[in-house]
Amino acid sequence: MKRMVLSGVLVLALSILALPVFAVPTQNLTSLANFYPEDTFMYFGFRTDAAFVDEIEALAGRFAEAEGGDARAFSEELDAIAQAMTNDPEATFAESVQPLLGGVGAFGILDGEPLFDNNNANNMDSGYLIALSITDRAVVQSFFSNNAAFMSEYEAIEDSSDYAIFGPNANNTARNPAYLYFGNNVLLVATDMALLPQAELSVRLSDNANFSDTMNMLPAGDYAVAGFINPAGLLASLNETMADEFEDAEFLGNMFAMYAENYHGVGLGFTVLDQNNLIMDVSLNADLEAAAESMGMPLPEFGAVDLAFASRVPANAALVVFYPDLAQAISQGVEQLGTMMEMQQQMLEEMGVDSDQFENAEDQIAAMQAGIQMITGGTLEESFGWASGQGAFAAGIDFTAFPNGFNSPPTRNPIGVSFVAENVDGGAQQLYDGLTAFIERFASSTPDLAVSEKEIVGGEATNIAITIDDIPFPIEVQIAVTDSIFVIGTPDYVEAALTGDGGIGSTAAFQNAASVSLGDTPAYVYIALEPIVTRLGMNMSGGSSMQALGLFESMSFSGHIGLPSSTSIRYVFSLVAAE
Repeated sequence: MKRMVLSGVLVLALSILALPVFAVPTQNLTSLANFYPEDTFMYFGFRTDAAFVDEIEALAGRFAEAEGGDARAFSEELDAIAQAMTNDPEATFAESVQPLLGGVGAFGILDGEPLFDNNNANNMDSGYLIALSITDRAVVQSFFSNNAAFMSEYEAIEDSSDYAIFGPNANNTARNPAYLYFGNNVLLVATDMALLPQAELSVRLSDNANFSDTMNMLPAGDYAVAGFINPAGLLASLNETMADEFEDAEFLGNMFAMYAENYHGVGLGFTVLDQNNLIMDVSLNADLEAAAESMGMPLPEFGAVDLAFASRVPANAALVVFYPDLAQAISQGVEQLGTMMEMQQQMLEEMGVDSDQFENAEDQIAAMQAGIQMITGGTLEESFGWASGQGAFAAGIDFTAFPNGFNSPPTRNPIGVSFVAENVDGGAQQLYDGLTAFIERFASSTPDLAVSEKEIVGGEATNIAITIDDIPFPIEVQIAVTDSIFVIGTPDYVEAALTGDGGIGSTAAFQNAASVSLGDTPAYVYIALEPIVTRLGMNMSGGSSMQALGLFESMSFSGHIGLPSSTSIRYVFSLVAAE
């Protein structure tokens, strides 16, 4: 019976959450926050208007057809919900239910602590509340009051001109029965009578400054689904759990206290941009500077990626990570590494791990630096101090190296990889000289390693061929330096970096993904999905699921850090353009 009660509400909500599409202003999606307590752990607002449902149906239809299914399956599921709610086998969702929806709904978990403590039996104590704006209370209420199956286990607790509350009767044996509140413009479904009617709250989630600030930090103004997570309760629960597990966990307690003091909320927004880009935005309302300083690690400075550097990456790369100013990241990273290792050692000691087996942090860092100096001729900072410009790491698979399919060995090295960075003020020459000198020394005593010079215009290059037993071809790696760049990688990737003409930046898929990335991002990650999925689908049985995955053209990640307290991350899943 509980399933029937929630069928017209929860199924619709979860369906909408699963397939976010075209957007409305964020404040529309937070309009139901006034029905939730100020300290609500999790809140998600979502659209319920007809245009939104139509877009969901179109998107769901694309995936259904790709899997060889019925494009109308989603619409038929909605009609089945309408028929169950109205007790009319001819009812349709569009005619019977959609006109009663007021355009927005919400789902919330009021208390996060029971979900994360050590007691699984109390998860429902978190309190769940669903809110739907409605246009006609009388009709919506009649769906339930005229349903004999529903009324056999539920009864009207209150029924007035302003609102009605229905709850379980003596026949209801559900472990966690639902309570329904019918207001003049809202339907509430809750797991506890105490949560109803929420309209009488004196302090609401909508009054919570952290909620408002976090939602306003989302980088796009409009979303199809927008959510908020309040970390305070979760952090308190984790701190308590750790205290129960480790009695002397002072360090862990201080760490969670630091998070609770400086992390005020996480916002999430889902939408579609330019029809084919599924977007998930995350906003972090946190004082990162204060958090970093409290842990003894000053926050590093952040540069911005210039995606014009994509011309140095081959067009067929499957994974690319762009970053600015590697030199600064290394310098600050080495500085912070000792602090991080000391923190880790303290945490392990509190967890009862014998600290004698861990070396001193300074000794470990010194050993690392000595190893790097042996290979490059300088410390980590000295070797990469010149790399203050743009850089990229790229990798990919050459599927043509498998002419007989993946069940047969490749005829040449199928893996491509490169690390390329701008050669600022010619400083990369020292790294090139150090690496080649080490490789030549190593090759002199290793017959399986052949080193030769490679002629390039305007620079120097070295080719290393590695012979490995049971592999019928050598593995080649090249190192090159010019006045413009330093690059190390497989020959075709090095050649693309040296040419710097077009590259992955000239492909339509990359340009589409980059067009919806966040500006001034301190890093950008791009993953080409469509070529990989297509090739895998050609070499695997049960291809319907692979065909559905083939609708995804790429994944990409970007971010924006606005100090002191506004950080945004964007995840993009780009679809192949519909025919």
